[in-house]
Amino acid sequence: MTTQFANVYGGALYSLACEEGLEAVIGEELAQVNRLLKAEPKALKLLDSPLVPREERCGCVQRMFGGQVQPYLVNFLKLLCRRGQMSQLAGCAAHYRALYNEAHNISDAVAVTALPLSPDQTARLKAQLEKVTGKTILLENRVDPAVLGGVRVEVDGKRLDGTVKNRLDGLRRAIGGAVL
Repeated sequence: MTTQFANVYGGALYSLACEEGLEAVIGEELAQVNRLLKAEPKALKLLDSPLVPREERCGCVQRMFGGQVQPYLVNFLKLLCRRGQMSQLAGCAAHYRALYNEAHNISDAVAVTALPLSPDQTARLKAQLEKVTGKTILLENRVDPAVLGGVRVEVDGKRLDGTVKNRLDGLRRAIGGAVL
């Protein structure tokens, strides 16, 4: 039920934001609130606790975010508090972002490398991915020394693996399967 709940509520917030022409603003604010509450797990636990009366939880949301984010988002957070579903905020935010990205022809991509990419390398990789996919790419670089060299890119559910580790693993499999 948790994924279904997050999809329904995240989708409803996105629909409302679109109707009001605030999908980018609310999307960014939702992401910020989600990051903030992830960084403060005690606050999230408090806002989700059935031991704290609903109205107190909603009051906390109002004090924390009222005047800081769009009123629609504050009301959305209060709704999650009333339903005891603040733990679903991350899922709601993820679904909202997926809907926004789909509507605006945007794809998230992750490039995994042994060392951080330089700004020039990042720009060239981003441009190449945009050319191949026909979408605007939001590129994140993650560093994993285990790849040894090269780059592994994950975009639109596809994995393109040009790492040294992958090539060595392929070579091991080929050698292991060879008949002597």
